[in-house]
Amino acid sequence: EVGALTRNDEEAEVTELGRVAVHTPVDLPLVKLILLGRAFGCVNDAVVMAAALSLQDVFLMPSRVFVRNLRDFCQDLAGNYAARAYFDNGMYSEPLGFLAFYSVWLQSTKQPTWCKRHSVSIARVKQLDMFVTDLTQRVLPLYDATQKDRLAVD
Repeated sequence: EVGALTRNDEEAEVTELGRVAVHTPVDLPLVKLILLGRAFGCVNDAVVMAAALSLQDVFLMPSRVFVRNLRDFCQDLAGNYAARAYFDNGMYSEPLGFLAFYSVWLQSTKQPTWCKRHSVSIARVKQLDMFVTDLTQRVLPLYDATQKDRLAVD
């Protein structure tokens, strides 16, 4: 039903989706995203988006529990929205916004002050960075460089 197997019986074979899913610690829809990224020649971007969607949001979200003053809460909320809108750049897509954010992060100073200015959690960004590296190391070796459309996993 989900596409990891060719059929729903004991004679079923594992599909390309199933072979990649076994090696990646993300949900099946995100494995599909990675495979589509591979098919369209943008697997690195797909890996970043899959990683970002698998983890806790990197953007700080204020909570009334911790920010008691209504004025401060509204300012924090507006800052969160502004940061998201900045990286989204009118695309209205959370995954593409995360991709744009990560690209800017890689070129930034990677300092806590940069994170505070952009309303993101440095701990979550570091976690995202480590997960992107891990996921890349898991996914890229699965593809045989000589056969662009075939996985190298048996």
